[in-house]
Amino acid sequence: MIEKAVYIITMNVLEFHKTLREKGIYTTSEKSVYSPLDRLLGRTDTWYYLKIFRVIASGAIIARCGKYDTSCWGHQSYEILQAAEVCGAKITISGCESVAKFNKPVVFVSNHMSMLETMLYPGILLAFGGLSTVVKESLLTYPVFGHIMCAVDPISVSRKNPRDDLKEVLTKGESTLRAGRSVLIFPQSTRRVEFNSGEFNSLGVKLAKKAGVPVVPIALKTDFHSNGIRFKDIGDLDRTKPVYFKFGPVMEITGNGRVEHEKTVEFIETNLRTWGAIVEKEDTQPGKDEST
Repeated sequence: MIEKAVYIITMNVLEFHKTLREKGIYTTSEKSVYSPLDRLLGRTDTWYYLKIFRVIASGAIIARCGKYDTSCWGHQSYEILQAAEVCGAKITISGCESVAKFNKPVVFVSNHMSMLETMLYPGILLAFGGLSTVVKESLLTYPVFGHIMCAVDPISVSRKNPRDDLKEVLTKGESTLRAGRSVLIFPQSTRRVEFNSGEFNSLGVKLAKKAGVPVVPIALKTDFHSNGIRFKDIGDLDRTKPVYFKFGPVMEITGNGRVEHEKTVEFIETNLRTWGAIVEKEDTQPGKDEST
């Protein structure tokens, strides 16, 4: 029975990845059929968090046994995507054509809005090859979730010393890219529903330039899963808000990378405005802040 269940999950995530690579777009089906229990309890936020915790807890057990790998990471991320859909998320992923055709490691640079993208990005980006993420060092010590983060060999930063963080990202990021894995970076200092380009540093472009690889911007809107007041990772769900991920073009770095950084910011801002998100007036120069 266990082997059969794993087989079903594997086929689902493989089909999901194939859709992203070949069609360049994925949208939540209006014809999805859920179990009676999901239809009943999927209207509650508690059901959403229970389903996510089940996935994370099972992954932590596998990680503690030393058996958590990239395949498991992708499968579990896709399970969380399905859990979000069961609980009312309408997800659209688009613009994947260029990165699918490129088929080589890149630096993905994305805005950061909620905990949802942290959980969904592995299942999405692993469709295009190996992946490493730049994460807060504190995530590695999270109860349960920390075991998974340690198992996938992330690039961790303390956010206490920007100079040391920059060195760590550039050094380990370059070796990761040369080993054939893409790197995902959130250049904002923290998760925010509002987007301010002055808080969006140019670390992703700097890493891409140093490693000699392109940068790919990704705009997202994930305020379906809001940031909590007491616990930031646990907030209310707003089922009126669609979830968007949109990939930009594969951009080779020219000169000092300023042009590519500006194009990345412009791509994210343009899409956020299209989706009705809040884009604040810039209060500092883009790329000036090198914190991660």
